[in-house]
Amino acid sequence: MSRHAKTDTNGTDTNGTDAGAASTGGTAHDTKGTEGTEGTEGTEGTEGTGSTNGTDSTDSTTRTDRTGGASHASAETASSASAPAGAAKGPTRTACTTVNSKVQVSAVSRPLNHLLLTLTNTSGAPCNAYYAPYVGFDGDQAATQRIEDSKPQAVVTLNPGEHAYASVALGGDGEHSRSSRKVTVSMPGRNDAGTVGGSVTLKAPGGKVYLDDNAAVTYWQSELGDALTW
Repeated sequence: MSRHAKTDTNGTDTNGTDAGAASTGGTAHDTKGTEGTEGTEGTEGTEGTGSTNGTDSTDSTTRTDRTGGASHASAETASSASAPAGAAKGPTRTACTTVNSKVQVSAVSRPLNHLLLTLTNTSGAPCNAYYAPYVGFDGDQAATQRIEDSKPQAVVTLNPGEHAYASVALGGDGEHSRSSRKVTVSMPGRNDAGTVGGSVTLKAPGGKVYLDDNAAVTYWQSELGDALTW
């Protein structure tokens, strides 16, 4: 590398011109001209060394060695060498759905008139339990309203086998109460733009539950106690 860097200057400006002019022998002049040609090749070598634009276009498994222009497979260094500053991102998580997770519904003694939803990641990879589940009962035209104050500070991430919890406050003790034999649950995606992964219909605990129009569901919580405080 140091020879090419030197001939880039001397081979063109000094050896090719000054030394050629100072030489009185045709042979010496021809020799210096040849060295000038090598200087041109040195310029091409510099272009090869400077071709770090390849770094911008390499994928996550390849980086460019700035000292020799050679490509080497290096997953650990590629992401830091080729990614622009500030562009690093954490691992991508898929949404927890009724396909990669299991949903269960159960009755609780406290608080009164509440159901507990338990979400278990049954897949082999982590998933995110976004927002609150969409919950429906017999005859519902829309999903049960959310308790917005129950929103956690961060999205609940479930590793394989881990659980998330949400409770449903049924109400059901007023004059407008109604009964339902089924509970339908589906999951929102990251953008909360609708159901992802389909829905699951579960039997109501005890065969029947009573609810009213004030029924509401919490956001997914990582702790059981947090879900049952609403």
